[in-house]
Amino acid sequence: MENHISIEDAVSKMINFNYIPSGFTLLEMTEAFMDEAKTQYEIGKFKGIPSDELFRLKYIFKACKARHQLAKALTMQFYSECSTSKDLTGAIDDLGQIKPVINYPALLEWGPEKYGIDIPETTPAATTINIAGQDSTPQPTKLWRDVTIKIYADNRLGFKSGNDSYHSISFNDIDLMGKRKNEPNQLGLILVGLSVGRKFPNRPRPISTDKTSISKLRAILRRIINIDDDPFYQFNTADGWKPKFKLIDDRNNANDRAKQRATHVSYDDQRDTDRPFGDENDDAAEWLNSRE
Repeated sequence: MENHISIEDAVSKMINFNYIPSGFTLLEMTEAFMDEAKTQYEIGKFKGIPSDELFRLKYIFKACKARHQLAKALTMQFYSECSTSKDLTGAIDDLGQIKPVINYPALLEWGPEKYGIDIPETTPAATTINIAGQDSTPQPTKLWRDVTIKIYADNRLGFKSGNDSYHSISFNDIDLMGKRKNEPNQLGLILVGLSVGRKFPNRPRPISTDKTSISKLRAILRRIINIDDDPFYQFNTADGWKPKFKLIDDRNNANDRAKQRATHVSYDDQRDTDRPFGDENDDAAEWLNSRE
């Protein structure tokens, strides 16, 4: 329905959560970030890390918990108004089921009036890398199936769409390198593993850390390729999260190692915080090494 959005999309906008992996709900994802933050805090306490780092982890956990609780409260509040508000109505989804939807102009008024939350009238444009000769505006005709990403030696990758030329960028520039070790972080290891055909995650159902990792990796890929669609197929037990794009392990190709020096893209965007203790990559490294 024109000018209407689902309750989940409305709540996502109100808490500024812009990516939900296919097959999962908003509340599952906010809970996953909360659980991961709690785990990091508990491990920090167990390891006796410095008090200032533990303080930071504590309030990351508190913030994630507050956002999860806010998402739950807003969801319940919107559903409770379905029977009384003329701005909430029903629409038939792709499965033939009736789902509540909200009048978007009304939501723009509700946000500031009821909750003190401003909601943009249009979805903000994604932050993208500025590449010479490449339009930074999201292109609706670009598809992930036309994208090729190569993993090069020396922790670099090349990427292109269709018949475009390859652009090269370092893992460090796009938050795929650890801050304490000169090696790929958990997200970098996941991308390398996927390039050699590893299933991620290697378990029947993803846990909280898996969900948050794929969410962060998706955000990175979206920024460098400039496609708003999900770069991964919906999770399934046989394949895990499988890339929609062509992903190639090219670390042993000497010609491409020379080629990747031709174009360097700088990327300066807000970075996720690495884990504050030495074994930040143990889970991803064990997953990758066990499949070699």
